[in-house]
Amino acid sequence: MSPYGSVFAVFKTTSEMDSLRRRLTLKLRHMETLPHGWSHGQGVPVSPSATVGAEEFVRLATALRLIADVFPNLDGGCAVAIYNGERRVEISVSAQGEFSVRFERGLGFQYRDIIAPIQGATREQIYNQVYRLVPDERWKLPVSSTYATSTGTRVAFATSYTRTRRAVEMRTLLTDVGGSQSSTLLAPARR
Repeated sequence: MSPYGSVFAVFKTTSEMDSLRRRLTLKLRHMETLPHGWSHGQGVPVSPSATVGAEEFVRLATALRLIADVFPNLDGGCAVAIYNGERRVEISVSAQGEFSVRFERGLGFQYRDIIAPIQGATREQIYNQVYRLVPDERWKLPVSSTYATSTGTRVAFATSYTRTRRAVEMRTLLTDVGGSQSSTLLAPARR
């Protein structure tokens, strides 16, 4: 048995994007309970497979601090629209969990495709299109970054090194209602 125990801490977040993720997750789950014929006598509830696929892209959008929304499709699938100004990536998730993606510029009926729609899109293709929505300045860190390096003695000469204390490992755990919690090892267990 390990001499270490773990203590988990739950943090309530108040992030605007976390709130959006939570709302969209709940909206997706509600779409699974739509009645048959929910749109003028047509439409079936969104399938759990479509919901799971859509939740992945909702998490991606909110992690990148992009605005998103979700919509049911008549065939039991759903769509995730991710926006930045007049540019939009729309991911359609079929009832079986398969993806298609399109990238558009413009609003309403006044839009044009930036890329031809991709049927049977891979996650990589979708992620690449979503990343195009992120403004360049978001990739630049507004604060300094710290990392640890070390070197040792090699062949005929010595190189000095410094040791940097290892950062405490944090894990974000998503909850089933769209919230999150973090866990960290706080102290060794005492016998």
